Amino acid sequence: MIHILPISLPWVKRAQEVVECFRACIKRI
Repeated sequence: MIHILPISLPWVKRAQEVVECFRACIKRI
């Protein structure tokens, strides 16, 4: 059942950015 709401798309994109930032922070330390 693949039903992606247009409103959820930005949330997913934001989550990916947060994950990337989190990984960058871990690499820094």
